[in-house]
Amino acid sequence: MNFLNRAIKNISRLKTKSILLIFTFLLIGNLVIVGLGISYASENAKTLTRQKMKPVVTFEVDYEAFQDWIEDLTPEEQEDAWNEYPQLTKTDFEKIIENEHIEIINLLLKYEVYADSYSPIIKETEGDDDIIVYREASSDYVYVERNTRLIGNAYDNMIELNDGTYVINEGRFYTQDEIDANAKVAVIEERLAAANNLKIGDYITVDIIGENSYESEYIGDLDTKIEYEIIGIYTNNTVFSEQDSWMAQQPAYAPENAILVPASSISEKLVEINTAAWNYYKEMWPDEPYYQDDANMPTVDNFYSNYVILLDDPLNVEEFVAESQDILPRFTKLNANDELFKKFAKPLDTMSLFASIIVWIVVINAVVIITLVTALTMKTREHEIGILLSMGVSKFKVVSQLFIELAVVAIIGFSLAVLSGSLMAKGIGQAVLDYQLANTEIEDDDNYYYYDDSYFTEITQDDMMSEYEVKINPLIIAEIYVMGMGVVLVSILIPSYMIMRFNPKRILTNTY
Repeated sequence: MNFLNRAIKNISRLKTKSILLIFTFLLIGNLVIVGLGISYASENAKTLTRQKMKPVVTFEVDYEAFQDWIEDLTPEEQEDAWNEYPQLTKTDFEKIIENEHIEIINLLLKYEVYADSYSPIIKETEGDDDIIVYREASSDYVYVERNTRLIGNAYDNMIELNDGTYVINEGRFYTQDEIDANAKVAVIEERLAAANNLKIGDYITVDIIGENSYESEYIGDLDTKIEYEIIGIYTNNTVFSEQDSWMAQQPAYAPENAILVPASSISEKLVEINTAAWNYYKEMWPDEPYYQDDANMPTVDNFYSNYVILLDDPLNVEEFVAESQDILPRFTKLNANDELFKKFAKPLDTMSLFASIIVWIVVINAVVIITLVTALTMKTREHEIGILLSMGVSKFKVVSQLFIELAVVAIIGFSLAVLSGSLMAKGIGQAVLDYQLANTEIEDDDNYYYYDDSYFTEITQDDMMSEYEVKINPLIIAEIYVMGMGVVLVSILIPSYMIMRFNPKRILTNTY
């Protein structure tokens, strides 16, 4: 008779003990299943919600960190500290975008200009006058509302083209070679093209400053116009939120008047204009340190307004942000809409934490209880063990027999727990979620300003909670059995040590 047969016969012979152990493992299994079910459901809800969010990260100034730093300084130090106000630069941004998970980069330069050789689409509005006259000294400068918006990217693709906000119907988008060469090429909106009877190959001209502007005082005879060759026609599907609906009424912000051009074609002209202004003020105010320091002269970096990255997978967002922390300049940050995500995930995080704690408490207690029960039964089985050892059965086989006895009982108990726990987990998990939501205070961040949040996917707490569902999947079942065998293995260590010390002769002669 081998040790396996002896283990099975011993289980059936000691029915009361076996039933009590099965019941013990059943209770342990139910608690572990509920805990793992809640933990898995919480993490799964966050994962599914994250997968629905656009994998977008924005590079922006960390205003809160800068303000906190300022507040800790003395009044005298604060005056100098404002000179260190953080600025976003293309150079710093290019260090961040060296990552394999990046798909598309929006390094945008947006600038409102005047239509020169064509007519922009103007929607009728009530109330506001389009022309404001400024009177300065003896001269009149006329300000006319800008009516066209140039949108330039420093790279040969755009997130808006990827998500369908912009759709090119004819022609093409500009290339990286054209960007590097400051090429004057443009993709215009189809409604603007139709209104002006424009087609691919035609030319349009815009004016950065406009006529009779007060800015003409410091630019002199500098040509402020840019002529673009039309290389593509696209549809702009931008939909303004209710909060920003006023923008659709402004000519420069109307989707129909948005022209896509290489960012370099705008920055080149802006640098010329701002350098002329710099020289003008440098001569006008010779005692002003700011204008006498050439380090403060305008550069291309001064004009970019949007630093946005689209990654290949929403699940890579957190890893990308974490890996980039060490190369971020001071008082800057990567915003992945995490504040909103973490706020809504707070109840789930709390539940997952407590569920994991409960599982570990149950497992540790299970080890202690099973070890104690097994060790106490050693005394009643000394004679049996002594006979086996005297018959030449190895101590390893005796220990293996005890392990199999516990393992079989544990498998029966956990199998019953899988059936009962599957029925209990869903109801208990939902009850715990309802309780947690009722007792978790979520801060109202409705007024929190997110940099360029138009790129982020809008989510609500209801969206996240709708993904929460406690289900006992094969992975949890497998984990239950593995954990059960681990409990049995650890629980048999002390009894095994006791068996290794047994002397069969002393046991059978009652001298041990």
